[in-house]
Amino acid sequence: MRSVGKYLTRWGFTPQKPIKRAYEQNPEAVQAWLEGEYPGIEERARREGAEIHWGDETALVNTDVRGRSFAPKGKTPVVHTVGGTRHKLSMITTVTNQGKARWMIIDEAFDADKLIEFLGALIKDADRKVFLILDNLRVHHSKLVKAWVAEHKDRIEPFYLPSYSPQLNPEERLNADLKQEMSKRVPMRTKTKLREAASEHMHMLERTPERMISHFEMLGIAFGEAGLLSGVKHRSHAGEDRETACWLQSQIAVFSRSWRRIGRWQRGLQQGWVCVCPVIVGKRL
Repeated sequence: MRSVGKYLTRWGFTPQKPIKRAYEQNPEAVQAWLEGEYPGIEERARREGAEIHWGDETALVNTDVRGRSFAPKGKTPVVHTVGGTRHKLSMITTVTNQGKARWMIIDEAFDADKLIEFLGALIKDADRKVFLILDNLRVHHSKLVKAWVAEHKDRIEPFYLPSYSPQLNPEERLNADLKQEMSKRVPMRTKTKLREAASEHMHMLERTPERMISHFEMLGIAFGEAGLLSGVKHRSHAGEDRETACWLQSQIAVFSRSWRRIGRWQRGLQQGWVCVCPVIVGKRL
């Protein structure tokens, strides 16, 4: 069985946590958005001199979540966590294809008024029209937000992703980047320290646009083949992918034959018609 791991490593396989996809997601709608709607948004942005922003909201909490780890047998490790002083912040963020981020941290619950406040600051900061791509959170479609957008339609225009398709939004990866960094720190005991830690990391991301752009490059499966990411350089791997796929298919066939041989050898060992002789330094005992 040890050789199985060596084969998988040789073929480029690694242990990975699977990506979750909602059952409610419509693959046809996702493909139609990628091939039809988004290219139209990009073309309009280029023609009108607009800037494409991808937006999303997330929550920050000071609770500490730890998984399993190693410790001497019978000595369970003890981790000190936040008890009854739990704090929560909301944050809304947008990121552009060029790696520019804008965000606002909110103490209260996120609602239409807070979204309008953020959108007002966003267009005030922008030197051109904003094309804002959002998911289908209910507040994004609220009457208050729609009325405000209609009043400022010369400065901002919203577009919406297909339902249950967070994998299309690179801002989701920015949220994951932030939460991963927060999980590495000692849990904050106050809301002020939680806000300071989040702001510190976001300022760091603002100073490193190449890190932000990497979130777009990681979406190459969704966007790269259609060349849909304006301002992000992509290399074509179509030929390499086909060559790798052919090589991998041949290696899997070899592995399958080897696995069948191992199975026959195991059955023979169990039935007594295969003899195993231990070998030490090339000599049989």
